[in-house]
Amino acid sequence: MRKECETFSKFLRGDAAGIRVGIDVDGTAAMTNHAIISAYNELKGTTFTVNDYNNWDVLESKVRMPHDVYYELYNKLWLKEPHRIAPAANPELMARLMGAFDVSASTCRPEEHRAPLSAWFEKNYGFVPKIDIVRSSSEKLQKGYDVIFEDAPHFIEEHSKVKSAQKPLVFLITNPWNQDCKVPERVIRKENLDAAITSLLRMQEQLSPQKVAR
Repeated sequence: MRKECETFSKFLRGDAAGIRVGIDVDGTAAMTNHAIISAYNELKGTTFTVNDYNNWDVLESKVRMPHDVYYELYNKLWLKEPHRIAPAANPELMARLMGAFDVSASTCRPEEHRAPLSAWFEKNYGFVPKIDIVRSSSEKLQKGYDVIFEDAPHFIEEHSKVKSAQKPLVFLITNPWNQDCKVPERVIRKENLDAAITSLLRMQEQLSPQKVAR
């Protein structure tokens, strides 16, 4: 924790609410791939689990799902069956995060998903964050976040290319598709989103206890 605090301390600007936090949705705040695997099993009569989704490219994973099928199921779930997508974090922890920092959901998806995504956050977490719809991982890095919660290996690759001393601190949320992802400077791997949020809140408590939202 001491090393993590040292990494985080450079972001302190006096008021924690001024620290911008970006949370990826699919695979980070939402267990989207779990729902997709379940829907695929129903479609094909297979018995895959999310652990079989062991490569970011789903076609190269044990599931070997065609990309067009993946995105068809993805759109169907978000637009018509969002109730099948479970939240990945404890709502109380998410509420504490929202109270302590300036939080946005940062996600690559069609604009038509904005309304159902807002409704999903309201139902599962009890609030609707600002939603930043981006086109790529590199665009996420241009949004000015101080801290990012993420699960995508290609995002970590893009992050590692940034030379700026002000590039964000990243919490990599462990999933089967990123197990082999290397953890470069300013990236902290955590086993799940709850652990990552707890770590960030503890950093803030240790570095600036009087400013933490209770």
